[in-house]
Amino acid sequence: MTLLKKKRALFFLLLSFLFILPVSVVAEQNSFDVPAKAAIAVDFDTGKILYEKNSEAPLPIASMSKLLSAYLVYEAIDTKKISWNDKVPFDDALIKLTEDPDLSNIPIKKELTYTVDDNVKAMLISSSNVSTTALARLISGSEQAFVDSMNQHIKDWGITDGVFISASGLDTQDLLTVDRYPNSKPEDSNILSAKDMVIVARHLISDYPEVLDITKQSHYTLFQGTDNEETFWSSNLMLPDLYYYTEGVDGLKTGTTPNAGACFIGSTIQNGHRIITVVMNVDEEYDRFEVTKNLLNYVNTNWEYKTIVKKGDSAVVNNLDVPNGKSESVALTLAEPISLWVNKETTELKQVFASTKDAVSAPLKKNEVVGQQIVSDSADKLGYLSDTDKHDATGKVITKTDVQKANIFVRVWRSLKNSIH
Repeated sequence: MTLLKKKRALFFLLLSFLFILPVSVVAEQNSFDVPAKAAIAVDFDTGKILYEKNSEAPLPIASMSKLLSAYLVYEAIDTKKISWNDKVPFDDALIKLTEDPDLSNIPIKKELTYTVDDNVKAMLISSSNVSTTALARLISGSEQAFVDSMNQHIKDWGITDGVFISASGLDTQDLLTVDRYPNSKPEDSNILSAKDMVIVARHLISDYPEVLDITKQSHYTLFQGTDNEETFWSSNLMLPDLYYYTEGVDGLKTGTTPNAGACFIGSTIQNGHRIITVVMNVDEEYDRFEVTKNLLNYVNTNWEYKTIVKKGDSAVVNNLDVPNGKSESVALTLAEPISLWVNKETTELKQVFASTKDAVSAPLKKNEVVGQQIVSDSADKLGYLSDTDKHDATGKVITKTDVQKANIFVRVWRSLKNSIH
């Protein structure tokens, strides 16, 4: 083949890729699948589900359980039951448990003093199981009593298909005998769905946002400035200086057991919005952090939080009749912008006006609220996390001008004219 022919062949080969590539990309997006038993992505503020796969199936959650344990710790501090500087005791059996290489822990030395603050960091950053158990015992007297409180909390939050048998997320068979939940079988695990995990995370971050100051740390140091100083690294490899670092990630928790597989619940600020992602029992040939990164990319590519109407725009109903006004109608406008999560490919927006009054009567003042405009997406099949989340975007509709009441003669004339017609 001559040089000229080679160049032509190469040109047409490259040209063919230009036409083929966009088609394959679109097909890949439309068939996007998280390689895990369950997954979900949810906007923290609105509860809008942006992706889901098997998200209502109750599955083992392993150390993601520690988010609920953290909630109970913060609650105990908030109610003055314990304080950050309180000493957390460890018995010999717990200390021995740290020697098990198959369990996630920090080394505990009997001669050293560990505070609540130390153990919360160890629990949330290093995923230390003994630190979680020790905190549970400190707060409730026993791990069993602490777990009872965990189960009551999820019940109060409307979670009906979840169950906890440990504070740390360890299965029954890995717990010390004294900490085993009554009547639990060796293979029993903490169970929640991906949706349930997001509910727990939303309660934790909403009620105790300061927890993010801990979960965003890629490492921490115990006994700094002493001979016992030691630095521990986070199990969340999406944090700064770690292998899967992703900008915007500030939590939350990994989880791994034979029953649960590799799990991760993440919190990421993306385009100004906090997105909570959960992947559960990720397929063995994939990494949970890479899977999470792909899920975030999918959300960013396919969804946007869009302002549908701006403040000051005309309402979907341009004006209302004012039968007794000097002007027989009043123009309507939006008092606030209306924004909504929309899918870039499939959105079918619907806007309606809902009046707050059966009839509008003069006198009316400028900027008087007369109803609301409701925007919904009829193409959306994913919905929202819970019934308490606002499923539609709404904005107040107000009058654009004053409308004075017409005098008696004008009102009588209009009444007669209308009766004739």
